[in-house]
Formats: sequence, C-alpha cells, structure tokens
Amino acid sequence: MENQQYTPQQDSEEGSEEYFERQSFMQSGKALWFGLGSVLIIVIIAVVFAISRDAGTDNASLTDISDVSDKRTSPSAQNRNIPQTQGRVFLESENKTVSVGDEFAISVLLDTGDYNINLANIVLEYDNGKAELMDIDTKETVMTISATKKQEPGKVSLARGVPGNANYKDSGNGFTGPRGIFAKYTFKAVSSGDADFSFGKDTTMYLDDGFGTPMNTVAEGLRISIK
Repeated sequence: MENQQYTPQQDSEEGSEEYFERQSFMQSGKALWFGLGSVLIIVIIAVVFAISRDAGTDNASLTDISDVSDKRTSPSAQNRNIPQTQGRVFLESENKTVSVGDEFAISVLLDTGDYNINLANIVLEYDNGKAELMDIDTKETVMTISATKKQEPGKVSLARGVPGNANYKDSGNGFTGPRGIFAKYTFKAVSSGDADFSFGKDTTMYLDDGFGTPMNTVAEGLRISIK
C-alpha cells in the first residue's frame, strides 16, 4: 500500500483564508441547490393538491346544481304515476243577507278529498264597492304556517302551509279532510246590492308529495245580499 505524503505546502493551503472561502462557497452552493429543490417539491405538491381540491369542488358544485335543477324541473304528476287528484275550496257564511254598515264573516274551507296537502294558495276576490275587508283570522286554521300575504282593492292573496312528510297518501302529516278551515275573513257592508265573493285563478292546493304538485282544484264562490 502506497503511503500518502503531506507536504507543508498542503497544510499551508488547507489552513489558508482562500481555502476556507472556497469551502464556504461550495457549502453555500450545496445549500442553495438543496433549498431550491425543497421549494420545487413543495410547489409541485401544492399544485397537485390544489388541482385535486378544485376538481372535487367542481364535482360537488355540479352535483348541487343538478339537485336544484331536479327539484325545479321535477317530473310531472303523470310521469310519477300520481292520479288526477281533485280538491275543492269553498266559502261559507252564517249571514247570507246583511244591512249596510254590518260586519259579517266568510270562512274559506278546504276539501282535499282522500289526499294530503301541505300548502294552499287562496286568492279571494270581491267587489270593494260593496264590501270592505276588515280582518283575516287564522287562529283556527289547519294550515299553521304563514307563507305570503298580498292585499289590494277587491283582492287578497294568502298562502299558508303545514309540515308534511312527502307522502300525499297518508294523513299523519300535512292536512287531509273535507272541511279544513283555511281562514276567516271579516267584511263590512258598505253599499246595498249583491256582493259576490269568488276565487282567483291562482287559487290552488298542493299535494304533500315532495314536489309541490298542484291539485285540480274546484273553487266555489258565495253571494251576500246587502240591504
């Protein structure tokens, strides 16, 4: 084995300032490349993670939009094998004849037949030259949740609901029955003549089926004679 020999000149070079500067520069270069490599790896990981996350978010968004679209464009009653359900809304009053200045009450009643509803939209129309609306009482209503109310001369629109379970054939939720009180309207007779009370075309009851399917609704008005 050949012996290595060290010369005083080598010792002098290794201990010199130039030598330490060269070594320091080399170490700095290695550290720089190591740092750049680490940063590059982190960037790559971050980009991959971001792409994966965005892809997942996009998929979720599409699913959400699809769900909303399905709800808004739900299948027709015919496509879902729902029979041609028919309900009835009608008016009753204890007084068919009143005098000018008298107040009288008219009740709106719901007849759902054999089916369950969870929403009703009632548009009551009347001659405001003959009668003035004084009050709407919903204390005894079968539709316990107030939805919307809009009033204008000779016309009042009222929508009310009740919790359901998306089953229009049962009677445990929503409302099923022949004489459900929707609301009681109090009027004041303001001039003599026949005052007709009727339902607007948007009057509808809706099945408790999870899709808000409207029933075929028959509307029966009422005439009050004012003396």
